[in-house]
Amino acid sequence: MLKIMDDLWTQVESKIMELASPGIRPGLARLARLLALLDNPQRKFPSVLVVGTNGKGSTCSSMFSCLKAGGYKVGLYTSPHLESPAERSRIGDELADPLRWLGMLERIEELITSDSRLLADRPSYFELVTALAFMDFADARVDVAVVEAGMGGRLDATNMLGDVRCVVCTPIGMDHAEFLGHSLYSIAREKMAVIRPHRPTVFAGGDEELETLFIRRCTDVSAVPLVHSKECRVEMTDISLSGVEFLRVRNGETRSFSFSLTGVHQPANASLALMALESIDDQFPLSEDHIRSGLRDVRWPGRMEWISLEDGRGIVLDGAHNPHGAKALADSLEALGFAGKCSLVFAAMGDKDISGILEGLRGVARRFFFTQVPGSERSAKAERLFNEAVHMGLPLGGFSDDPVVALEMATEDSPMTVVCGSLFLVGYVRNRLKRKP
Repeated sequence: MLKIMDDLWTQVESKIMELASPGIRPGLARLARLLALLDNPQRKFPSVLVVGTNGKGSTCSSMFSCLKAGGYKVGLYTSPHLESPAERSRIGDELADPLRWLGMLERIEELITSDSRLLADRPSYFELVTALAFMDFADARVDVAVVEAGMGGRLDATNMLGDVRCVVCTPIGMDHAEFLGHSLYSIAREKMAVIRPHRPTVFAGGDEELETLFIRRCTDVSAVPLVHSKECRVEMTDISLSGVEFLRVRNGETRSFSFSLTGVHQPANASLALMALESIDDQFPLSEDHIRSGLRDVRWPGRMEWISLEDGRGIVLDGAHNPHGAKALADSLEALGFAGKCSLVFAAMGDKDISGILEGLRGVARRFFFTQVPGSERSAKAERLFNEAVHMGLPLGGFSDDPVVALEMATEDSPMTVVCGSLFLVGYVRNRLKRKP
């Protein structure tokens, strides 16, 4: 059965690649044209739109889990996927159906080939997948969908959503500068452009300049601004590989929570999700039991995910694909007592801030092992990463073009291995660990 599903999703991905224009191409005109021909599914369901740099997926999955616990028929759209496009779109407990997506792709292909504008300027891969998810949610008549933006905001495909009830902006860091701008301010301005008039809008906050920009943008469009760092105080009280415990103070009320995602940054992500849910409680009410159950049941693979091996050994999988994420991983490993005691397998896309990411991971590992993502032209070569680490004076273990070989070297070196630097690497390794006899 697993092989049948894999084969079907391979067909789906091949068809999307066949129909899509290559590369990352910001802009809304192509998708707007396609969605109009599809009778605008993006306007047929309420949504929560989540933008930001780090913590988007954790925040989305937290809201999704709580709403699901509350009995709502809720959709979830996230990116990128680790192992299969099925992960990108789900409704309740059900992942996307590959046969259904193949049928929808046939319809999309007919529309593209019969429309001169779309034929001359085809939608991108991300735009096509976003359209498929919107079609799923509309046809299923979800009560609400939680939608994670891609890399941007203003020109991101998810900004086509027509009935956004709340916008959430997670912490903003330097990433995708070639598309979004070369300062935090310019990146934040692009992401905050999705803020909707007269809707509650929640920002993680923590940076005075960005908070001022956020308030100004909300004022300009008559949105309702909520700055998490100003309104909530969060304190982690315990951390383990299975999750965190934390206290949350808002409006003078202190509450304690258990959260199934681990990392020193996760209490803030959970609290941000709660603030967003509180802002739409008049439309989607949740009980205390729903919230607590939802937070205990959140699943977000590949983010500080622990996979046990034989003889008490284990692997931690985490994206950590920008300096902000790398620091969060380093701080979390230190809080868990693992810093300096593990080996680290690292790969990164060549357009990332590789030295900034590696600097954030300094002190994490006994030795660094470098690799690359097979089949990815964007992936930096393992030897390039190794040479960068030599220049930086990091403790070295070796490098291999093959992630499996690099992982074997690392696991022989230490009872705990961290795999990070790229979600594409995490997905590749995770897939092979799951299939290992």
